[in-house]
Amino acid sequence: MRRIQYFLIAFLSLLYSGCKENIELQNSSIETIRTNAFVPLDSLTIGTSKVYIKGSYSDTLLVKANSSLPMPSDVESFFNGASTITPNESGYLMDNLQPNTTYCYTRCKADAMGYRIYDEVRQFTTLPLLQPTLYITDIDDEKATFHTTIKGFPVDLKKCKATFRYKKSKTNESETEVDGNYDATTNEFTYTAKLELDTDYELRAYISHGNEPVKSVWEADLVQFKSGRYGLSVTNVSIEDLKPTSVKLNAEVSVENNYGKAIKVIFHWKEKIEGVYTETYTKTATKGEGSMYSVSVDDLKVDKSYEYWTTVQIGGVLLESSKYEFTAPGFQVSFSNLRASDLGTYNATLNADVNIKDLYDAYKAKVTIIYKTKIGGSFDEPSYGSTEIDTPGTITCKRDLRWLKRNTSYEFRVCVEIGHKSASTYFTKYESEIAEFKTNSEPDVVIGDIKLVSVLPHAAVLKTSVAFNETGTQGSLGVSIKYRKKGDSANYETKSCEYMSSGQYQIEITGLDLNTEYECYVQAYNMDTYIYDSNRLFYFKTAPRKEVTYVDLGLSVYWASINVGAEKPEDLGTEYKIQSSYGDIVQNIKKDPATQNWGLPWRLPTKIEAEELVTQCTWQYVTQNDVLGYKITGPNGNSIFLPTESNSSMYIWTGSYSHREYYSSWSADYYYCIHSYLNSNREIIKTVDDRDTGSSTPVRPVLDK
Repeated sequence: MRRIQYFLIAFLSLLYSGCKENIELQNSSIETIRTNAFVPLDSLTIGTSKVYIKGSYSDTLLVKANSSLPMPSDVESFFNGASTITPNESGYLMDNLQPNTTYCYTRCKADAMGYRIYDEVRQFTTLPLLQPTLYITDIDDEKATFHTTIKGFPVDLKKCKATFRYKKSKTNESETEVDGNYDATTNEFTYTAKLELDTDYELRAYISHGNEPVKSVWEADLVQFKSGRYGLSVTNVSIEDLKPTSVKLNAEVSVENNYGKAIKVIFHWKEKIEGVYTETYTKTATKGEGSMYSVSVDDLKVDKSYEYWTTVQIGGVLLESSKYEFTAPGFQVSFSNLRASDLGTYNATLNADVNIKDLYDAYKAKVTIIYKTKIGGSFDEPSYGSTEIDTPGTITCKRDLRWLKRNTSYEFRVCVEIGHKSASTYFTKYESEIAEFKTNSEPDVVIGDIKLVSVLPHAAVLKTSVAFNETGTQGSLGVSIKYRKKGDSANYETKSCEYMSSGQYQIEITGLDLNTEYECYVQAYNMDTYIYDSNRLFYFKTAPRKEVTYVDLGLSVYWASINVGAEKPEDLGTEYKIQSSYGDIVQNIKKDPATQNWGLPWRLPTKIEAEELVTQCTWQYVTQNDVLGYKITGPNGNSIFLPTESNSSMYIWTGSYSHREYYSSWSADYYYCIHSYLNSNREIIKTVDDRDTGSSTPVRPVLDK
């Protein structure tokens, strides 16, 4: 019974609240706007005569053309007689609308009590019926650019699509349809089409917005146009400044309208040989005065025939001229007075006069005299001894020959090679007739054998004897040694000998490679430059690297245990004078006495390395095996012994040059050396100071770690 009472009380309360709500609706009008009672609307797709709202809806849509929104209390009367749109499965589709017209729309339905309620009233304006503009730019003989846009269009054009359709006028050909490209800078759609020359075309353009079921299309008026033409012509194809290997090709090129495009003129040429295919060469021409174009060719072959022509390109058009011919001329070369002079037993001087006409500015000539024995053999091709000229005219050339055979007949001729100054090679050759000469039967100069006096790893001392056989004065002779590595194909190096006495000559050759075989011969010449070669090779071998122990004192380099020229640490060794180079001579195989005598990598210490020995080591003045000297102990505890001279004074060369200034009246060069001695208090004074190069001083070599 109690449960029934509760149920009745709840039912009466619900009935009372419903009646209260109905009374409030009636008091505030029936057309109440209750937006929260509707499913939210999606965005609108607007066209010229259709509007589409995509979504799943069940309520009726009311649409009315009006530019003013109603008051909330006037919604029902405002939409009285409005068009009603029932939603389909995909949304609301409003059609048969007027272009460029503002519409109001809302939704309506009945609530749970049967009263009509309305959604918020909204507006939209259909798109106007505007006509696109259509125009064409950049017309030339192969293309044109189409432009279309809609001025004052209320929709962002980049959300639209443009289509161009074009075809040849007055033909049954189908239209070519292409999409335009949106240009944000100009707010236009453009497309560049490839066209045929000098042809009439017609063009249409369409701009569309949206997709089905709402799609609007605006069409531009038909435009007719004609594709362009260049009107190219090539005339006056000719040559200029013809030379044996060069020519200037010319052509006059005219064009009616280039539409802002560059004209490319190319010349073609090839050697003309009947029935034979030859390579075609091309080069782009440069524009001269007016409409003249030219190109310089500098790789012709002398005395050869050529054909040439030109092509002109602008855009996609290529025009070719007729073919023409020319022949490259030759050089005028003549030879005279081929003769041999200063004939000796093993030597001779060959002479000839050469005249070259028309040796133009861009050319050079190399004149060489070549020879061979009359019986057998072939003409040599010397790598040196040629005469080079770069101006036309007559020159007298000569070639000094050595190492000839005694009492032998020879033939010789002159060879002239001509080439471009800018190149290392030559492109044509002229040769003279053959002339003859014969060497003497008896020698003019007697050259003795070479003897080896001494040899070091990088140096050797040689001696020889040279004298006139019958006539001449000994003092007028100059004697040199020609040397090179044994079997090497390089040119011989030459060094003058020092005259000793009684026809004896001596030479010291430095800068040699250690433990290497060399070959050499003697060359003598007198005041009249007659050359005499010994015609006999002498072979010698430089000494190997001296095997000497070294000591690691804990410094930046290793120090040798003995001086150069010494057999044990107590020996003073050989004292040397430095050959000044006005610079450091460390590891200079011609001037570093350590490297010369012991071979690389032995060398003189530098000033810095000497200072390490002085400042980082402990020095003691001691007697070792009855020899006074300095025991020098390094940071790691190892030591070396440096013997002194007659007193406590001791010098050791470095290879570092001293740049001090001199104010004495005599000239001297200075290099740094280690100097140590005992002062009056028997204290060891040790420094790194400079010493003049004329002072004989011991050498203690070092090795790099």
